[in-house]
Amino acid sequence: ACVGSIRRRLDVGAGTILEAVLEATRLSEENLKIERT
Repeated sequence: ACVGSIRRRLDVGAGTILEAVLEATRLSEENLKIERT
């Protein structure tokens, strides 16, 4: 929902970049959890 509202306010490119950054952050956090277990 957050990315969708930003995508409407800014251009689609900025929303897509933000979505990719959030996805990369989420994946790196999951990798840290896996390494700690």
